[in-house]
Amino acid sequence: MKEIIADLFPETKFDPTIDVNTRLTLRATDQWCRQRARVSKWDLDVAASDKFHLADRWFTKEQNGLEQEWNADAVWCNPPYDVLEPWFMKAWREVLMLRARLVAILIPGDRPEQPFWQHWVEPYRDGSDYPHPGFWNLQIAAKERVDDRIRMRTSYPPGRQKFGHEGDPLGLNVGSPGWPSVLVVIERLP
Repeated sequence: MKEIIADLFPETKFDPTIDVNTRLTLRATDQWCRQRARVSKWDLDVAASDKFHLADRWFTKEQNGLEQEWNADAVWCNPPYDVLEPWFMKAWREVLMLRARLVAILIPGDRPEQPFWQHWVEPYRDGSDYPHPGFWNLQIAAKERVDDRIRMRTSYPPGRQKFGHEGDPLGLNVGSPGWPSVLVVIERLP
């Protein structure tokens, strides 16, 4: 007898007209992330668009959040998924340099074997507050004090998160991606 294998994620359909790096965070996901980050609102959205942003201040793709200072208390980042490492490097730098108190980054949760995760997340996640390896280099480059009392937390939202896109900002006609998400929070300790 031939075994029938069901499609476990029938809602996931590839649409070539959608830019996979433009994912709009839906309200329910935003609320869950703010709760996990322990903030009531985001002060800055560093990977946003003029139409879709989660804070009163935001950087668009054209402004390139990687080239800006993130002077804010609580920073939100839903970065392009094809280049994650620069966003983690920038988040660490902004928190260490005392420009951001907290940075929350929502990324795919199925990439812990990748170099960016092994270098920037794994050694520090879930309460390890050891100085980051780049701490001394940052301090030397800045020629000023940087804060090495940093904590990183990770949280996996329940289920697969849906995202909107330019043509469907509420995500009504979009399935969930084929991977889980993880929220990574990098914060300066009080």
